[in-house]
Amino acid sequence: MCGYPAQDLSIHLKYTDFLRSAKEALSQIVQESKRWPSLHIFVGNVEEIDLEKYPKLRNTPHTREKVANCAYEILNGRIVRRYVKRDLPNYGVFDDKRVFVSGLELDEDFVLEGAQSNIALAICEDIWGDIDLETRNISEETEYLVVLNASPFRTGIEECRRRAVERIEQKYHIEVVYVNASGAQDELVFDGAGFTGSNVEKKYAACVVGLKDYCLKNGFDTAVLGLSGGIDSALVAKMAVTALGAKNVTGILMPSRYSSRGSVVDALELADNLKMRTLTCGIEPMFDEYLRTLKASGIESTAVSEQNVQARIRGNILMFHSNTNGSLVLATGNKSEIAVGYSTIYGDAVGGYAPLKDVFKTEVFKMAALFDDIPQNIQLKPPSAELAPGQKDSDSLPDYCDLDSIIEYLLGISDKPLTDVQNSQLESVKAMVKRAEWKRQQYPPGPKVSRVSFGKDWRIPLTFDL
Repeated sequence: MCGYPAQDLSIHLKYTDFLRSAKEALSQIVQESKRWPSLHIFVGNVEEIDLEKYPKLRNTPHTREKVANCAYEILNGRIVRRYVKRDLPNYGVFDDKRVFVSGLELDEDFVLEGAQSNIALAICEDIWGDIDLETRNISEETEYLVVLNASPFRTGIEECRRRAVERIEQKYHIEVVYVNASGAQDELVFDGAGFTGSNVEKKYAACVVGLKDYCLKNGFDTAVLGLSGGIDSALVAKMAVTALGAKNVTGILMPSRYSSRGSVVDALELADNLKMRTLTCGIEPMFDEYLRTLKASGIESTAVSEQNVQARIRGNILMFHSNTNGSLVLATGNKSEIAVGYSTIYGDAVGGYAPLKDVFKTEVFKMAALFDDIPQNIQLKPPSAELAPGQKDSDSLPDYCDLDSIIEYLLGISDKPLTDVQNSQLESVKAMVKRAEWKRQQYPPGPKVSRVSFGKDWRIPLTFDL
């Protein structure tokens, strides 16, 4: 936030108000964060250390030990996490040991209620060496390491950064989100060039290529999909527009009595952002007629059958459009749902191609976060099929972070040990995966983008005993 390197601005306190100005700027950001109460903000800044708390630092020959290089997580008017840089580079253009005290010498890191429990923090040099990143930072719950950097540009530096990130990911079994400063400071140029280490962008690009080539080689110029206002259909719509062009993609909104107004508004905002065509066909009259006709025929309904028939009405609408216009129907299910059978066969599972077939739900969120034209409301809302009042995916499934870890474990994709919570859910998830085999074998094709996909990598008979 204050720029880097600040050199001696944080040392010569009688010459400059640098530390006071930095503190005031941080306070201003904290206050402004109240305008977006659900947004987690990560920012770096310098902070003066309280020498009364660390008397040993008062006896050192330099005043550098009064200042720490910190990363903060801010949420709704509060600092909910602080991390102090641990590895202080002292070579080339870096002179951190002159200015800062290492976080390993302090007890200044904290995590408060409200902080993202699955995120840890690091600052630049911390990921280049073998410094301890676990203490007061990385835990069993950690999935992402957000690294704030002011890494100067030089030829070949991007490859060096990626190697450092890959090493950290392999060591801690987490995903690194690498964020870098952009601009210049005296002789140094900062090139930005942030990235996520797990190749989320590459997976997205592979899904788009898969969809584009499938359409090209199978004679489809146009595609149609259901737009629910949820994150899966939003990401598939983005992929389709990227692959085929906005004018060749149609999204059909099919609201029911259980569809929230927000979902309809979000779907229309997405379509407007993507410049794609939409049609609206409410399913309520057809749903009522189904229930009336079935009841008159002596066929009783259950909560599950009423939910599934809504999905199948939507599937029929999509296939009707396809038959009429020759468009390819895109299924919007993801790998997590396909694994445990959280879909309606001949309903939302209908389609000729499934771009997210090998993309976990947690990866769907990461991919969607890459794009500003996918509305924030879609990215932040809890996943729901909206087939019943107040329904959420979490009513029927483990948290997706846990579910995806368990599925990766069952498929042999990850060697990361399961947590106690995940171990307690293992057998029930395993049973769901087995019961869903018949659905998976009828699911549309989709691009393989992981080491083990539910396709040619998974040839399990329908009938077998666990």
